[in-house]
Amino acid sequence: MVVDSIHGTVSQEIVVAVPPAVVWSAFADADFRGSWFSLPGDRNSRSHELDFRVGGEELTRSTFNNIDHLERLELRSRLLDIDPQRRITATSTFRLNEVVRIVTISSTTFEPTDEGTRVSFLEQYQCFGLVGDGSGDQERGEREGGTRFMLRRLSIALEHAASAAKS
Repeated sequence: MVVDSIHGTVSQEIVVAVPPAVVWSAFADADFRGSWFSLPGDRNSRSHELDFRVGGEELTRSTFNNIDHLERLELRSRLLDIDPQRRITATSTFRLNEVVRIVTISSTTFEPTDEGTRVSFLEQYQCFGLVGDGSGDQERGEREGGTRFMLRRLSIALEHAASAAKS
């Protein structure tokens, strides 16, 4: 069955060997967040803005060379709820060439553990303008894979921050 949109949920978590305050700064500090959170594409085309407060926005843009043409990517998020060092809830809209492709609501939670901090990410999404065979399988895979990639980049950035703090 071919449809023009799909919806679903992504839920993933990682445990990082740093305290919640350090993980929190990776989300709340614009420079730190910009070091690990970005859209794919040409590094020189990337921009990132963050107004980290309830009602504030995050705006990330880049251009991506898709074999025979450039694609303009934009992710705009609105922060709905912030509970310091515990939870961030946001809505986001992803646009490809100024056309809405994905709308989400997500919650990221932070929980102290004996090993450091558990970071849990839960996202509900709606994807429009399906590609490939139109089944939505490609979009579901991109949501899952994109989340794994994002959490891996976060983990690497936190490892670097922990190493720098020890030096």
